[in-house]
Amino acid sequence: MTDNEQTHSLITLLSAAAILSGAENKTQSSPDVSAVLKSRLVQVQKILQETDYGDLSDVELKTLQYLTAKECLRLLESMQVVLDPESSSVSPEEPPLLSTRDISYIRILLSVVFKWAILPLQSELELTRPGVQGAAPPMQPRIIDLTERSIDFRDLPAMLIRVFKLIFTDDGSSRMRQSWITSSILSKHAVEILMPSLVVGWAKEPLVDGWAESGKEIKEYSIRFVKW
Repeated sequence: MTDNEQTHSLITLLSAAAILSGAENKTQSSPDVSAVLKSRLVQVQKILQETDYGDLSDVELKTLQYLTAKECLRLLESMQVVLDPESSSVSPEEPPLLSTRDISYIRILLSVVFKWAILPLQSELELTRPGVQGAAPPMQPRIIDLTERSIDFRDLPAMLIRVFKLIFTDDGSSRMRQSWITSSILSKHAVEILMPSLVVGWAKEPLVDGWAESGKEIKEYSIRFVKW
């Protein structure tokens, strides 16, 4: 995480979360989902002054959803730095207070990460690897155009590790972080993180180049998670 990400105030991060979750645009419904997602990404880019997505005019919907999910995860990581009592940037005696609305933003961002990034990656991987054990959740679409694959499978273990780091502290112990982000993952997304972790961490051999080391790390995280 960059120094710039750590310097954002909680108010700024929650403002970006409101935009990504759609809370800022409830009165402005649009049938053009692509246009809505482009607008949200541009607004968040202006607020945080970080990622430059360049020209989004010709980007397909699936890629826009994936970019949105990655931005949600990056935002959650920045928020965790502020919300985690173990962080050096916050006093344990004075943890930040969140409203019910703020908590709803966190839950929406997490849902987007799984719905538009982790689960689609898992589903596409299973379609291209018939021998892989484990099926995607029933609600996941099973028809995917494999000729227009714009997502790198190596993103799957990388994103799983990032989500696990929202759960566990960095000291190598099995201690859980203490924040609404962590509790929301545990209460709403336990199965959604464990299913793809089984595919990556327990594969007999790396399914994709570059998975070997990340697969070991995910296996370790998964064991810690189950023991908890």
